[in-house]
Amino acid sequence: MMLYLVAWIAVPVAFLTYIHFAYSVGLVDGRLPFLGSEGWKWWLAFVVSILAGATCIALARKRNGINRILWLVLYIVAMGVLLIGAHLTVACSRGDCL
Repeated sequence: MMLYLVAWIAVPVAFLTYIHFAYSVGLVDGRLPFLGSEGWKWWLAFVVSILAGATCIALARKRNGINRILWLVLYIVAMGVLLIGAHLTVACSRGDCL
């Protein structure tokens, strides 16, 4: 149960905290935090967040073959959409709407 909480709550909170502070620090310097050569930092945080959550989901309950793969794919897609939506929300609240 604890691993599910980490996957569904701690992972998005950690990602949002990183995005929030990146915008806070970047905008103080008068720049956007994920433009140009700085974009790799966003991708790294995104991939690490997804992989950390997927690992928690995989370890939370022992499933057989196709069930394990199905739940992992479902988590990765759902969390990917959630994290991108959360990033857009924080970015737009900081004046960086697309």
